[in-house]
Amino acid sequence: MKYQFNPASLNPGLPDVFLNYATATDFAYLAGSRQTWQNLYLGMKFVSWSAQVGLNPDLIEIPKERYTGPGLTAEWDARDHIMYPTRGFQLNGGCVFYDEAFGADRDFQKLKLTATGYKVLGDSTRVLAGRVLSESAMGDVPFSGQSILSGNQNLRGYSDGRHRGDSLLVMEAEYRWNFWGKLGAAAFTGVAFVARDLQNMAL
Repeated sequence: MKYQFNPASLNPGLPDVFLNYATATDFAYLAGSRQTWQNLYLGMKFVSWSAQVGLNPDLIEIPKERYTGPGLTAEWDARDHIMYPTRGFQLNGGCVFYDEAFGADRDFQKLKLTATGYKVLGDSTRVLAGRVLSESAMGDVPFSGQSILSGNQNLRGYSDGRHRGDSLLVMEAEYRWNFWGKLGAAAFTGVAFVARDLQNMAL
């Protein structure tokens, strides 16, 4: 996968420019969950992946490493529809514990929390949606284990990996309008903060 990043975000002494890089990775993911009470789903997962970052080694050298560990998941789903919700909300949480005991090259933990809500405005053709996403990594966090702003994953309009850090906070709102049958339009806005930790968030 191709990304961009700013070396100065890792070390102020490095050039303040955006560089292209690519990541070669393999990935194994096993997960399961079950409904435990009303809209609550609890589960477990096991993750194993490696990353080889292709970047100019004269600027910064990032060796190939493997990250493996177990995790926990939780979800509360009170939406009125899975594919096209118009009312209700969904809460998701998950954490992974990467540890040398499971074959990881580093010990670190990653936590992800997401809250999404939907509200009908007037009739069912107009819907307001909102989302808050928080990611935090703790411990000996590697370059590939950091959170990134991504137009494909969390904030539309940003190139993948251009801004990165150990902590990420994203807030988005979207207005949807089906004005004629299945034809519709959407307007959205969002803001994100990324930093080495939650106490030093910056836009």
